Amino acid sequence: MSMFDLYQLIINPTRITKLTSTILDLIILVSDPNKINNSGVISSNVSDHQMIYCTRKIRKSPSRQTDAVKLSSLKNYTKEVFNVLLQEVDWREVLEYDTVEEA
Repeated sequence: MSMFDLYQLIINPTRITKLTSTILDLIILVSDPNKINNSGVISSNVSDHQMIYCTRKIRKSPSRQTDAVKLSSLKNYTKEVFNVLLQEVDWREVLEYDTVEEA
């Protein structure tokens, strides 16, 4: 899988019999092993196939603090008026961006 820059995380046998032990389950492939917290094989008494697992590192983004919250009443909301208001917006500036974060 190296030609696709994918790396196999499971290195222990996933099928164990009395005569052989092999890595059959090539399911967990990643492009960046540094993003993985833990992976491995869990012994199973149910079958000769072992369970495999993987946990990914999660980067928690810092929470944003807001000074004020603006509330809008939907008491007089109508779908028709909302559609008209959307059509009146000049969307060209928003559509110039590739991601939501940029906009």
